Amino acid sequence: AATDNIGISAYDVYMNGLLKTTVTGTTATISGLAPTTTYSFYVIARDTSNNPSPQSNTVSATTLAGAPGSGSCGTEDFTTMPAASNSYALQVWTNNGITYTSTDSRTDETINGRALVIRNGNMTTSSITGGISSLTVTTQLKFSGTSNSLNVLVNDVLVGTIPYSSTVATTTISNINVTGNFVLKIVQPINNNRVAIDDLSWSCAGSLATVN
Repeated sequence: AATDNIGISAYDVYMNGLLKTTVTGTTATISGLAPTTTYSFYVIARDTSNNPSPQSNTVSATTLAGAPGSGSCGTEDFTTMPAASNSYALQVWTNNGITYTSTDSRTDETINGRALVIRNGNMTTSSITGGISSLTVTTQLKFSGTSNSLNVLVNDVLVGTIPYSSTVATTTISNINVTGNFVLKIVQPINNNRVAIDDLSWSCAGSLATVN
């Protein structure tokens, strides 16, 4: 924290000599860093008249090897779903420590392998660690209906849509960039369209550097 005769209004945070963010508090978070890479940081305070302070001391930190954001870090192939059933019902299963809950869904269809079919419902995960930067899923409209899109929500915020049709397609939503714990929800918003999903995967959010 800095002091000034007319008051502090903001802090400019520099990484490797470049301005990365400006904050009003005394903590800043920098995302999107590469693994096993050293970064340097310094801070300049500004008062309410926008006068800058001298540059602070420089501190350095190195991100971890295999840091989040370096490829897929979560997958779901639907092999542990409840037994194949053509009845639309609540489906609950656990895989890789994540619990999936899917409403108005059936479990007897396939795409590349077992696939979950959602009619008038959604699939929601339990809380997942590591953040999410992108998501990939394979879809296919089953039986009858019209082409449309699934809604993808992270922590109940819409982050993108996944188009579907009778043709098998794989789609990636990039630049989600939600850090920390998250809950993923895939919603089928069109009544009576029966949409199968398979081969769900996501990459973790980028490494973080926190400077206090």
